[in-house]
Amino acid sequence: MSGGIDSEILARTLLKEKIPFTPLIVRFVGGHNAYDIQYAFDYCQKNGLKPEVLDIDIFAFMKDSTNTPYVLASCANLLNMHLMRYAAERGGVAIIAGGEQRFRYLDEKVVTDVSIQRVAKAHFMQAENIQAVSSFFYYTPEMMLSFFREVKMHGFENMERYGHNIKVDIYEKFWPDLVRRPKYSGFEKVRGRRLVAEYELHNKYGARISELIIPLDEFERQLSGGKY
Repeated sequence: MSGGIDSEILARTLLKEKIPFTPLIVRFVGGHNAYDIQYAFDYCQKNGLKPEVLDIDIFAFMKDSTNTPYVLASCANLLNMHLMRYAAERGGVAIIAGGEQRFRYLDEKVVTDVSIQRVAKAHFMQAENIQAVSSFFYYTPEMMLSFFREVKMHGFENMERYGHNIKVDIYEKFWPDLVRRPKYSGFEKVRGRRLVAEYELHNKYGARISELIIPLDEFERQLSGGKY
């Protein structure tokens, strides 16, 4: 539970469905993400949840991250892999919030991007025989389709890049008490080291780091099984 809106929505969903879970909060040694995870601690206290706290030396982690065998360009996704492995080793199943669907304009059309990061996490789980939910908001075609249709009803004309503002509006439609906050990544105070690590990852994997671009009509057709 990072403190971001996506992980809070995941927690709210599990509580609503009465699915027992333990929030896992990653705390960077030195307090480098304290501004972000405070939202998670506050939510847990308000809702009677007892989180497990995992302390990580984020500088050492990012330095080591360039040794990954998986084709990744983001240290955040490597951290997700670490958390999935951590939960599996303790007999649990990690559920990663996974962020919003990504919509943007390309050549006067709205398209969605499928990041190589999601593919890499699937490869990771297969290779290490780990059961996890690597991207909760992409967990089933039905979940993806329902969110996509909410976006369509909301409209794309006021969309910022990748539609983060649309996502928050949709969340508030169902959770009106949601507290808005800046879109943090948790890496703001370690940005310099992160840029170095991700530059090295780009150099290592080169052209293999890319995204699939899908026009929205094809995206909807695939999610609906050809019904629309």
